[in-house]
Amino acid sequence: MNFYSDGTLLNSTPATITGGVASYTTTPCFRAAAHVITAVYSGDTNFTGPTTFTLAGGQTVTAAPTTTTLVRRRSIALGNR
Repeated sequence: MNFYSDGTLLNSTPATITGGVASYTTTPCFRAAAHVITAVYSGDTNFTGPTTFTLAGGQTVTAAPTTTTLVRRRSIALGNR
């Protein structure tokens, strides 16, 4: 089973199907937008393929809020003694 986002292959090795369930955890960062997630089963000796499944409603990624903190440090000028 291979997983795709917007037509781009996500997993470099096919996911193993255990108990009728295939899963994949992604590490790449997705841009904030709606994405089409598709799983493609190519078949094996027990079941024919290929079969394509698309995640109903897709996957929507939203941008996480960020916080930026600015710290002002006083500098001390040392003169000649």
